[in-house]
Amino acid sequence: MRILVERPDFELSRPRKNGAFKTARASMIVKNSGPAPVKKTISYSGPDNHNLPIRNRPAFQSRSADPQHVASNHRRATPDRQQTPPIRHRTSQAGRIVLIILFLIAVLVVLIPLWGKMKTDDVIAGETIRVLMPSGTISTMVLEEYLIGVVAAEMPAAFETEALKAQAVASRTFAARRTDSALANGDAYDVDTTTATQVWLSDAQLRERWGVSYGEDRAKIAAAVRQTSGEVLMFDDTLATTVFFSNTGRLPTENSTDVWGGSYSYLSSVSSPETAAPDEYVRQKSMSKEAFLDALSLSRKQNLQASDLKVLERTKAGRIATLSVAGKTIKGTDFRRALDLASTDIEWKISGDQITFTTYGSGHAVGLSQYGAQNMALSGKGYQEILAHYYQGTQLEPAYFL
Repeated sequence: MRILVERPDFELSRPRKNGAFKTARASMIVKNSGPAPVKKTISYSGPDNHNLPIRNRPAFQSRSADPQHVASNHRRATPDRQQTPPIRHRTSQAGRIVLIILFLIAVLVVLIPLWGKMKTDDVIAGETIRVLMPSGTISTMVLEEYLIGVVAAEMPAAFETEALKAQAVASRTFAARRTDSALANGDAYDVDTTTATQVWLSDAQLRERWGVSYGEDRAKIAAAVRQTSGEVLMFDDTLATTVFFSNTGRLPTENSTDVWGGSYSYLSSVSSPETAAPDEYVRQKSMSKEAFLDALSLSRKQNLQASDLKVLERTKAGRIATLSVAGKTIKGTDFRRALDLASTDIEWKISGDQITFTTYGSGHAVGLSQYGAQNMALSGKGYQEILAHYYQGTQLEPAYFL
């Protein structure tokens, strides 16, 4: 019995040297279960040696070996009639791709926040610090991990890395000095989490503050801490008092003697670049005359007039050192604190029963200006230059507690 094998004819086209195409016919011997072979003729386009029986043909040569052809790879034979894949097949393939993409997005949402925390694993070692928590308990932390919460609380994560690094060194030095002092005095803790020492935020508070950018922001601040790991500022072989504040407003920084009375040569009045745009650091606060008199522990019976407020003395930088209120002399720092004003660079205006105060800058204005550091970083200054400007005469040294 003979079985005829039916196969569709198909062609392979190959350009000749003269640009024409030639069709060569080749014969294929197809064996079957019967005693006699069946010969089936299949049409090809290709070199003349395709006329030879398949078993007698020379080894196949790729088109890439023929310099007359532009194509770099041999074109495979394809049937004359190509069937388009079913639409259902293409749809299911697209659906799988969408599912894979959604899965990858879900994985990233979970891993990115963890990555920000894992980036600091290599610096979680070394010195510790005792922190008085808001609950009243005392928590012992690794210093470098504690500093991440301090820098994040004291300076915006959007600031330049060099400004963040300057803040990290200032905060580390401040914490080291506090630890030495607490040890000498026998104190139960070294720092708290408020402006009385340094503001600190927990990981949960940072997640709430930053939201979806938690991973990126934490990693950026952790990098600033890690890249300055162990570095402190020294003056005459002693840890420097590295106080800092928000911004100077329209005036230079203050001499420490004009604000606190203590004499630190490296805490002297210096220029600060944010004074180029003082209107960005202006605040106003209004209150009634009665509330004003109450805040200063003065009698409400007085009919307060503009002439009752007089500046008696200004600091070298130009802020209020002392003033007179209804005949009572008050220090500028006490006046600011009693009224909860942003700074001691103050102007006021009385209108009817209201008194409005306008302040320039924010903070005590001694030491490092955080917005000044940001402006210096934006101009290309490194953290070493920033620290040398605001703490003049200090040396940056790689040590923890000396």
